[in-house]
Amino acid sequence: MRTKSLHTVALVFDEVELLDVMSPIGVITNAGRTWNFRPFKIELAAETNGPVTTASGLPLAATRDFASDSPIDILLVPGGYGARRVATSSAHQLWLRSAVARAEVVAVLGNGLLPLAHAGCLATLEVAAQPELAADLAAVEPTLRVRATDAVCVSGKFLSVRTGARGLELGCEIVARSFGAKLAAMVAGTLGIAWAGAAQGLEILQP
Repeated sequence: MRTKSLHTVALVFDEVELLDVMSPIGVITNAGRTWNFRPFKIELAAETNGPVTTASGLPLAATRDFASDSPIDILLVPGGYGARRVATSSAHQLWLRSAVARAEVVAVLGNGLLPLAHAGCLATLEVAAQPELAADLAAVEPTLRVRATDAVCVSGKFLSVRTGARGLELGCEIVARSFGAKLAAMVAGTLGIAWAGAAQGLEILQP
């Protein structure tokens, strides 16, 4: 199992969906608490440092801007109406192409797929998306395949879920990919998450 903290960067923007940001982060920051170990070092990134307003009205503060060249091991791309607004932003497209190339894992929720599609990052991949979003994605990236499922869809280094309500499961998948099913199953059990991979982790925990 890894012993170093992974640099985890969540893209944020005005009208980002708060649940999309906080549900996976809430899970991955719980990992390692038993051993007083921080597996994931979290940063919020935006085009410029400072506050962004979420769809819920609560502000989030970005401490990393697009000019930063510090590492990105895990990239989190949330959705919300704001994702549609930044999807055609050349600055966001350029940053996403660079961030995706550097990241070991890319986790995407809901409308967060749109800016990635516009950036050309989703060619030939499979993703989980709502039916209404699937049509928009097909218009941007015809080679993208959409799976009509609420479970976490895994395609290469990309993990995706249809909605922020599945962000807890997405968080468990990030932990499992990065530090193993055993730790992910422990986190799922502690938080009461119905994670599909928990059975595998529980088998590993048995003597």
